Amino acid sequence: MQIRVHELAKELKISTMALKKHLTDLGVITKSHMSIIDEEVANKIREKYNEQVDAEKRAEKDRKKLIELRHQAKKNAESPFKGIEEVTAQPAEPVVEPTIEESPEERPETKPTVKKRPKRNLKPKTKA
Repeated sequence: MQIRVHELAKELKISTMALKKHLTDLGVITKSHMSIIDEEVANKIREKYNEQVDAEKRAEKDRKKLIELRHQAKKNAESPFKGIEEVTAQPAEPVVEPTIEESPEERPETKPTVKKRPKRNLKPKTKA
């Protein structure tokens, strides 16, 4: 039984252009999406497509396992002393820094800063 290109593409859930590319790789000449292809060619395309889908699924599973392993390794690296009790040490005395008081004579004089306003155009607007 023969099948049209667009029907096979719909069955495989791919675009007709992608299917036409696969067909040209196999040496099948198609003029449009309405071209008819033999059942043998359609079966070859189905097998090829199913192999690709299975390979993608396997790669996705491997990627997920790798991510999970990295996540577990990261978790273990963050808390290496989880089961070990911490030894409590005596708290250290706080360090007090001496303050130096300056006399008003030693302080340099600073002028207060004044913000300058931009100049305004005070001329009245004239009508033209």
